[in-house]
Amino acid sequence: MEQPKRINIQRLLFIALFFDFIAGVLVFITTSHILRFLLPSDAKTYNFDFAIRAITFSLCIIFVLYLSGQYRQLNNKGLVKILLHTLGAMVAFWIIAAMLLINLMTPKTLPEYITIFLKLSLSSTTIILAFRLVIYSYIVLATDFRKLATYAILVGNNQKAETIYNEIKRIPHHRNLFIIGYISIDASVIPSFSHEIKCLGNINALASNIIDKHTQEVIIALESTEHKTIQKVLNITKNLDVITRITPDLTDIMEGTVKMNNIKSIPFVTIHNHTMPVWQMFLKTVMDVIFSLSALIVFLFFLPFIALAIKLDSKGPIFYHQERHGKNMQPFKMIKFRSMYTTAESNGPLLSSIGDERITRVGKILRQWHIDEIPQFINVLKGDMSIVGPRPERKFFIDQISVLAPHYTHLFKVKPGITSWGMVKYGYAENIEQMIERSQYDLLYLENMTLLVDLKIMAYTLKSIIIGDGK
Repeated sequence: MEQPKRINIQRLLFIALFFDFIAGVLVFITTSHILRFLLPSDAKTYNFDFAIRAITFSLCIIFVLYLSGQYRQLNNKGLVKILLHTLGAMVAFWIIAAMLLINLMTPKTLPEYITIFLKLSLSSTTIILAFRLVIYSYIVLATDFRKLATYAILVGNNQKAETIYNEIKRIPHHRNLFIIGYISIDASVIPSFSHEIKCLGNINALASNIIDKHTQEVIIALESTEHKTIQKVLNITKNLDVITRITPDLTDIMEGTVKMNNIKSIPFVTIHNHTMPVWQMFLKTVMDVIFSLSALIVFLFFLPFIALAIKLDSKGPIFYHQERHGKNMQPFKMIKFRSMYTTAESNGPLLSSIGDERITRVGKILRQWHIDEIPQFINVLKGDMSIVGPRPERKFFIDQISVLAPHYTHLFKVKPGITSWGMVKYGYAENIEQMIERSQYDLLYLENMTLLVDLKIMAYTLKSIIIGDGK
């Protein structure tokens, strides 16, 4: 079989942005024509500034489309999904625009306002949808005529793997999916498709094959009873830029965990490396910045008193810097008010516990009311942390936890946080076993990340600060 060229996601993204930009400029021209008789005279002038306004307007539309997730996985979106999501994004855009433009318009009756905005929304949405259709058509034509494909690796060499492979070849919807090879789970089994695609080795060779062969998808064709093997594959793919798909069994289908994007497609449980919609991630970042700035400004007035208390109580610096590991296992220096004696870890890393004699007198007060955590808002502003997220740990403890609980490494998909679901539900951990128990709540957070969940965790954290349950 002739191997097709791999789809260039960056190229698709550039083309999508280009067409959306042109569409946005056309929408602005149309909008200006419709609004011309409603705007004050100084807003009707067509001069050099018109181009700047058109570009700004177009970029605003692109930003709204970005927040709706329109630029994620362009090669895996169906036409209906693209059009529906675009329609939703444009509705949101014009609701916001209506509230902003109503102040610029000369007084009109309510029916006139409704009529004009119906014209605006319908004309602009039609233009945007038309250009999105062009983008989708380009993707289809590129995959069909230029023989571009999404590279995928099939994990499994059993009967289930054979069924999935034959289905992918048979269904037209999957013609842009090219299986570059398979990972053998049982070396004694030779699948019927072995003469069509080559064996890429065993499961230990999966990561290197994903990287070296620029793989974009991994399809796990294993029985659901093979929990350990499936978990091992997920642990390998978690931090790689790849989409992981799992073939479900009847139990998964009955429980409703299987989501279908296309009637003719093979049912897959799809695991993405992103955990939140783009617009929620954007708002989460905005919330982190605003909340952190507010907290630091408020506590700036108390800083001299805290600093003086720490210095008078024991020798050593006011702030304590410790290397922790965050998103994608990237190291960073976490900042805290020093609450222990400088010789606290002279014999190696240790977790704190109730009645820990390494904690200073002032440190006990700081820990009880979580005041020692306040400098971490600086880490949030630097982008190392978030307000809510799994607590960051040192590599010394990460290595020990990962051996006993391999799923722990999934927590590095997101930024670590000042507070977490694990902290709220479990509290501080005094040993490795407790850290593993607490991590289960953080994994639960990972699967349920929303702004509402973040707000609930922040509310419970505030409650724990008020009652002073720190240690």
